[in-house]
Amino acid sequence: EVLTQHATKLDDHTQALSDLQRRLEAQEKRPSAASTSAPPSSILPPQAGERRKTLILGGWPDNSPAETTLEEALALLTASGLHKEVDTTKAFVPGVRRGFVLVPLTDDSHPLSSQEIGRINILLGAFKASNHHTPAGNRAWLAWSLPPQARQKAAFGGKVKRCAHELAATPPRVDVEWKTGSVWVNDERVASASAPPPGDRELCTLPSGAWIDLHQLCRVTQSNHSTAQDRWKALSAKLT
Repeated sequence: EVLTQHATKLDDHTQALSDLQRRLEAQEKRPSAASTSAPPSSILPPQAGERRKTLILGGWPDNSPAETTLEEALALLTASGLHKEVDTTKAFVPGVRRGFVLVPLTDDSHPLSSQEIGRINILLGAFKASNHHTPAGNRAWLAWSLPPQARQKAAFGGKVKRCAHELAATPPRVDVEWKTGSVWVNDERVASASAPPPGDRELCTLPSGAWIDLHQLCRVTQSNHSTAQDRWKALSAKLT
């Protein structure tokens, strides 16, 4: 029975790789796909003219030893088949202890073409759909690595989105513009890391200038303000 289960998993993995290759080939035959396809992850991918060139693979605790993170990340990239599509030998951990690995795709003098970006988008979508996990059981995620300021805005938007879902009794509609860190809940803007704050409201602000209107958030999620303050305090603790 164990051998049968193993064989079944191997067949599934082989089929997944075949499907991925087929999707890549189809993407490469459509030059305009990069500009029309939706982002495969919660972080907006780079546009055709931008000089983004690095992927980030995460899912490990922040204090993980760099050697452990890199070893397990490379094993995961191999198991997922991505080592056949990108040069994982350049992967590195930018520190002594980190929960993520960076995978450079090209250097500064060679920005990615629109076709290459479209190809990577397909890989990101396939990785997300495969639901990979680290050896410790945490879900692994793969996305475009963004500049520090863009990462801060995206992280802020993600925390606001999580706060809204945790406060609402029923799942609200949450729209996040990751590039600006702006968040709308049930069509009401409740936070932003870029837009000017409304001058007639009591807001919670961060040193970066990002703001969240907890009163508005409580109104649209029909939640208690004291509870919202506690949840936001906990969620925003690591934001700068």
